[in-house]
Amino acid sequence: MSRSTQVFLVGLLTLIAADAVHAQITGRGTDSSQGSAGALNSDEGAGTPPHIEMIGLPDKVRQEITAGYEAAKASPKDAARWGELGLLYAMPSPLDAATCFATAARLESASFKWKYFEGLASAAGYRRDEAARAFREASRINPTYAPLYVHLGDVLMSSDAAAAEEAYRNALKHAPGMARAHFGLGECALRKGDKAAATRHFQEAVNAAPRFAAAHANLAVLMEEASEFRQAQIHRSRQQDGASPPPGDDPLLIEFYSRFSGGTQLLELAEGLAGEGRVDQAVSVLEQAISRNAADAQLHHALAVLCNKMGRYQQAVSHFREVLELAPAQMETLLHLSQTMLQIHDYSGAAGLLKEIIQNEPENHRALRLLAAAFLQLRKPDDAIPVIDTLMKLRPADAENHLLLALTALSQDRVGMAAEQYSEFRKKMPDPRAVVSSFAAHVAKLMVDQRRPSSQKLKGRRAITLNTIDRFAEALGSVDLAEDSPPFKSFADTLVHQASRLARQGDFSDAVLHLRAGIDDRREASVDEMLRRVKALMQAEPSEPAIPHLLALFLVSLDNLDAAGKQWRELLDAHPEYQVAAISWASELVRKGECGQAQRILRLSRKHNPDSVWLANSLAWSLAVDPAIDTAAAKEAVELATWVCEKAASAEPAFLDTLATSYAAAGEFNKARDTMEAALQAAVASGKTESMAEYRKRMQMFRVGAAYKVDTLRE
Repeated sequence: MSRSTQVFLVGLLTLIAADAVHAQITGRGTDSSQGSAGALNSDEGAGTPPHIEMIGLPDKVRQEITAGYEAAKASPKDAARWGELGLLYAMPSPLDAATCFATAARLESASFKWKYFEGLASAAGYRRDEAARAFREASRINPTYAPLYVHLGDVLMSSDAAAAEEAYRNALKHAPGMARAHFGLGECALRKGDKAAATRHFQEAVNAAPRFAAAHANLAVLMEEASEFRQAQIHRSRQQDGASPPPGDDPLLIEFYSRFSGGTQLLELAEGLAGEGRVDQAVSVLEQAISRNAADAQLHHALAVLCNKMGRYQQAVSHFREVLELAPAQMETLLHLSQTMLQIHDYSGAAGLLKEIIQNEPENHRALRLLAAAFLQLRKPDDAIPVIDTLMKLRPADAENHLLLALTALSQDRVGMAAEQYSEFRKKMPDPRAVVSSFAAHVAKLMVDQRRPSSQKLKGRRAITLNTIDRFAEALGSVDLAEDSPPFKSFADTLVHQASRLARQGDFSDAVLHLRAGIDDRREASVDEMLRRVKALMQAEPSEPAIPHLLALFLVSLDNLDAAGKQWRELLDAHPEYQVAAISWASELVRKGECGQAQRILRLSRKHNPDSVWLANSLAWSLAVDPAIDTAAAKEAVELATWVCEKAASAEPAFLDTLATSYAAAGEFNKARDTMEAALQAAVASGKTESMAEYRKRMQMFRVGAAYKVDTLRE
């Protein structure tokens, strides 16, 4: 045999062997009748897992993939190892992921999950025929899993609309009211030219998922074609505020995305979850992705937006700042960040960001409006005027501009101008009947915002007072709107009503600010008037503990701790289980240095709430900062604070701060420093950064072997 012949045969045998391995991995043998669904006996191997290109992947993802590959290679008969590798491959290489899932499905032929994942991966790789085959095979294993039929319908839509329609109907058979199934049927109806059926199904989709943006978009088009322009406008508006398709009840889909480190599909899933109200789950999905790919600005932006929706504003600020670190000068991110800073009442910081945006985009309407609002909150109405003038030139017919001018005039104590602009605002609103309550709510909010510490620290005009509101009510007569004046003549009632509502919701700090807004030094006995109104609320609802607690906090804000203590004592006698009052009372006593009395109150309250981590934390704190602490009390503080941290569902910065302070009180400064470091890390991770300056101050003390005591607290 010649040398060239030998080389040829070796090459041929190598190709045959490689093809055999490929066939073994993908399930495509020489006998086409076997197909990829051919079952593998338990004693058969599954071949070598496919390699994928990892250039550009984050380091952590590369490490996970390498470990997953080696695990599957070492255990070629282990379906779970192949499936895990498929999950790791799903984002960077969906077709290789489909190969892994197909192998896992052959190794574990009764597994619905692996076959379903094979379909999802094939669909992600645009292999619709293979995806349809995998979904159909999965349906034979579990014929009642409704989301499967939606995905089947989606991959069939372009090639076989009738089969797609059947799939969507199967989904509704097992999950009536499923939004994405109705959306699919609407698309099928459009293809057949049946606009009435399409409208019906798209309407069912938005009934089930009110923020389903694509369904609203289709309804808007159908309404326009039917000359129902008002309805079309409503759907266009809801489309703008809408979200990606809702995933529905599909836990396997969440698991499929659990190893993703970014990408459009992941972001759409998170948005779809949030649109269904499953914001916690959406946040979890994004946090997992960020743990693998911390350098993805899109992930941080999406998570920041969701944190805003949840009211986790400090965490949102952290992620928006992370976006700007990764991608500087992003105007949209700067705008989101400024809005969030307004939410946490950092009006000065927000104004600085908004000015930066406007320098780059002088006609950015949202930025201009937010900047005008920030100036009003900072009690700088004169600075707001030129900003509103620009807004007027850009959008002269916009009612919101007149609202801002009316609020600006009130802030300048120019009630005549305020009445004129209120009248213009009223004319331009679609429903004038709602104007009075809307404007009153804006005024109340501004009065409160102007009294926040972040506003009072800066020089500016005095905050809007009840005296100004009284004169505004009279001025409404000069613009023929005397019928709108009654709510403004009794504006103190509005403030007390808002305070009561906020107190029942547990927002006591804002509730107190509403009562403070009702104090006007140009009105005689205005303090007594507000106290009388709150006491009247107490008498009207004697079983509601939130109102007497609000009264006590209001008294504290007036520097009348003795009267507040009397109020809290009476409240706890009537409602000993109301731990919020005990914690607040104890906190005020600690600030005065009366730690012993605070401890007695907290111990008594713990008898009624023995499992409360917040009571235990407060007691540990009152012990730890007590200048009269002894060895036994220090030991108790550490034990209580340790128990609190163990019971907490997650790392709570305030609890770790208490534990660190307790360690220091016991003389264990190494533990105090380590625990305070953990508190600082938890504050950054959770976005609860408002107390970090205090944590750092205590850390400095612990480093030099000094404990933190109440006399330090009063400095």
